[in-house]
Amino acid sequence: MLRIVKHIETLLLEHDCVIVPDLGGFVVQTMPVSYQADTYLFEPAHKDVVFNETLQHNDGLLIESYMQSEQVDYKQARQLVVNDVAALRNELQEQGTYSLGNIGKLSLGEEKQLVFQAGDAEWLNRTMFGLPAF
Repeated sequence: MLRIVKHIETLLLEHDCVIVPDLGGFVVQTMPVSYQADTYLFEPAHKDVVFNETLQHNDGLLIESYMQSEQVDYKQARQLVVNDVAALRNELQEQGTYSLGNIGKLSLGEEKQLVFQAGDAEWLNRTMFGLPAF
């Protein structure tokens, strides 16, 4: 697993959106409390991660994270991100799928579009007390 995944996971704990240049954006959605009267099911508020391939604008969060952890300047950090995204895309092309750790996984669809399958967001919901549905 590439270091980029750890950076994204860490940033998603603090930010609602992390854009990976030339890949897309990971967005945290907070789902409100819900109650289904017919099944008597109560679902507490929770967070989910979604992926939006159209978010391409570099917001600088990821590069700043690389700058701090790798102790390099902006230009070097940007190149590290570019290299990691290229390696991710290369493995995605070769394997057809790429694990993003706790976040989920990316795969290639029939038309070569990126398809995101979210992982268990328990790591993201710790601040919301991790209450299960009941």
